[in-house]
Amino acid sequence: MIISGLNSTEMNFSSRTKAITVAYNPDLNILRQQLESLNHQCETIIIDNCSEKNLLNQLYEYCNLKTHVLIISLDRNTGISSAQNTGIKYVLENTPDSEFVLLLDHDSVPSFGMVNALEKQFDYLDKSGRNPAAIGPLLYDPRDRKHIGFHSIKSCLWRKVIPLQESGPIECHSLNSSGSLISLKAMKAVGLLEKDFFMDHGETEWCFRALNKGYRIFGSSDFSMIHHMGDDVVEFQFFGKRRMPYRSPLRHYYIMRNSIHLQKKPYVPLTWKFWNVFKIAFTFVYFGFFSRESGEQRKYIIRGIRDGFQGITGEFSQNEAA
Repeated sequence: MIISGLNSTEMNFSSRTKAITVAYNPDLNILRQQLESLNHQCETIIIDNCSEKNLLNQLYEYCNLKTHVLIISLDRNTGISSAQNTGIKYVLENTPDSEFVLLLDHDSVPSFGMVNALEKQFDYLDKSGRNPAAIGPLLYDPRDRKHIGFHSIKSCLWRKVIPLQESGPIECHSLNSSGSLISLKAMKAVGLLEKDFFMDHGETEWCFRALNKGYRIFGSSDFSMIHHMGDDVVEFQFFGKRRMPYRSPLRHYYIMRNSIHLQKKPYVPLTWKFWNVFKIAFTFVYFGFFSRESGEQRKYIIRGIRDGFQGITGEFSQNEAA
């Protein structure tokens, strides 16, 4: 349901980019912060993945006061990648002059001026012959008080690179979907996101598919964006104190299952596949034995690995629980 028209007459307001935010029972305070920032940067399309009625009504009331926001409300939870595809298709069909989509989760807050800055850096990379498909900002999780960095392959290592701030764009091999400014030209050539993943690793698969088609992926250190990774942040000891996102058993089901699907795809880099095996093992050992909900974590992680090998996709089905 579209609840408000789109109007883009403000100075420095981009007509080239449409932001697509997927919302599912969002924290409205954080989502309002996101929309306040975007209201002066670009038009925003919210794809609501069948949130609770009370939350959705509050979102309607708030967005009715805005001039650059529309809501498409889905009658069921279709998953993150499928909802993003719904927004992308809307942009392609209804705003054919648009050049980019900015993908966002409902718990991300872009910096003021980020959209315009990412467009300019994309243009620079494109004009210099770098053939970019997407560029994303440096993510910052306020709970961890740390920048998250960009994933890159170097010397057979899959690692996170945290560049110096304002050091310009760096090449990487995948981006978090939230904050990614994606060229619609590249999207048409590469294809939409993998909807059957439902959630988790949809952006990873798309980036690898784009790389396989000759495109390149970049991260920008000039702007950061607040983004909440996982449900919480936990500390653990491994050669010193470390912190990492805590995810629910269901989230780990999707991560494990879709990781196995990626292992089987021929265009996924061998370096990623090699290190992904270690990540799967670490996730199982740590969350399956040393975290809260360890019993449920083991159950869902094992189920995800099993379903991945069996080729099962889509939404988790409790009826087939192990």
